[in-house]
Amino acid sequence: MQKRLEEVQANHKKHFSETVDKREYNVAEERKKPTRFVIAEDEPTMQPKMWQSAIRDAAYYFDSPTLQQEIKMKKTLQSKYDALFTEGWRPPMQTRSDLVTWVCE
Repeated sequence: MQKRLEEVQANHKKHFSETVDKREYNVAEERKKPTRFVIAEDEPTMQPKMWQSAIRDAAYYFDSPTLQQEIKMKKTLQSKYDALFTEGWRPPMQTRSDLVTWVCE
């Protein structure tokens, strides 16, 4: 009991954060920033391999997609190929044919 009393008196003026071991608490890991989608050995000015990849992703899109599939494709286009398209781009997401035509143009 005396040992506990001495411990309490020693920590009386300290903040709670100074008296506890941080390793005992679960701290959420920091979110890692996603890495930019890059194709190795691609020509830096015209980026033909990046365009080829964008066309391939559009070609594997659904003929009549659901709303969730449209959202997923839009996020894919934004995260991977945003640098290829002009500012303010809006792809037609209703069918595969529309999307492929838009990417090719």
